[in-house]
Amino acid sequence: MANLTVSRGIFLGSSGADAAVGVAVNSDNIIIATGNVNGIGTLYRLSPQTGSSPLSTTALGGTVSDLAIIQGTGQQDRIVVVGSFGIKVYDPTGTTIVWSQTGNFKQVAVTNDGRVVTLAADNTLSLWS
Repeated sequence: MANLTVSRGIFLGSSGADAAVGVAVNSDNIIIATGNVNGIGTLYRLSPQTGSSPLSTTALGGTVSDLAIIQGTGQQDRIVVVGSFGIKVYDPTGTTIVWSQTGNFKQVAVTNDGRVVTLAADNTLSLWS
């Protein structure tokens, strides 16, 4: 395998206590990243093109712990984030919540048919449809 070269790089965060949490790519090659910036969960949408600013930045209202992208269903490219705020499912722009549930969650996954699977902070596994 040939050596890979960096074709896109951007600093996300502040001068404070920040933590990167997750990254995914949707069907249009838009990069979705989450992290806690100064203790506040933030969702970023980024173009794969070099030299561009984030397409959108959304504050999540608590700390974020994981993300997933819904692919291959009627809900394609919806963004699922979980954390101390619960579960939030955003439209593909990352700016409109289409569904949410309160709670404290630490991990999320999406089934092939678009159902959301979560692992709560108390280790409860749930399937949402």
